[in-house]
Amino acid sequence: MKKVSEEKKAHVSKLCEEGINKIDNIFKNYSFDDEYENIPVGALKNVKDEFIKMLNTLDKRQYAPIYPRFLLDYPSSELRTYFIHIANEYDKKT
Repeated sequence: MKKVSEEKKAHVSKLCEEGINKIDNIFKNYSFDDEYENIPVGALKNVKDEFIKMLNTLDKRQYAPIYPRFLLDYPSSELRTYFIHIANEYDKKT
């Protein structure tokens, strides 16, 4: 099997950390009841949990996030696109 470069892992790690921080900032700075940018609060919590798993694993053979499939059910938004980008980078670079 081909070994993943540390540079690629660092890139994905940074993206996961940014995703976690973005969700934390949403929860800290916005007052909302059920959703943010058409994404339910529960889904945001699940995405954050998956970012943490991705960050701790950094290997798509050991852990593959499932959140992108569910995010596609929600209307398109900048946040949804950003989260899907992170999953794509994780899939390509780990």
